[in-house]
Amino acid sequence: MKKRILLLGLLLAAALIGLSSCTMVARPLEGTWTVDSTEMTPGGDRVLGDGTITLSYLGEVFGIEIYTGSGTFVGDVYDYIVEASYWPGFGVSLEFSEVGDTDFDYVALEDMSYAGGSSMTGDYVGMGDYANGSTGGKEIGDGTFTATKN
Repeated sequence: MKKRILLLGLLLAAALIGLSSCTMVARPLEGTWTVDSTEMTPGGDRVLGDGTITLSYLGEVFGIEIYTGSGTFVGDVYDYIVEASYWPGFGVSLEFSEVGDTDFDYVALEDMSYAGGSSMTGDYVGMGDYANGSTGGKEIGDGTFTATKN
């Protein structure tokens, strides 16, 4: 019985030591971001423009941090559902789907050099009907963006 109590005490002490050495995960994308975009190839019907996105940490899968949130852009006023994935060491990818749109069109923003911090710089492009030259009436140009965490 003494050995079990001693073993239990050692396990409890090891667990407490382990917990005290844990650090908070940074979750660098969580929060509100101001996004400025510059269209390089004009779209036919829309402009992404500048806007704001708010991201919340959703979880981690195989070392990839997953975020979800919302965004509003004022080039043409549209509200978006935002999904983001951050691959430490490989960058960040964000997908914007229009609220209420039930198909698979989205605008992709990528910064493959992002390594944490409060700013992103990269490219954006429309996918599906948002792509430049599409026939769906939602085409959006492609270009560059910068985002700064508020």
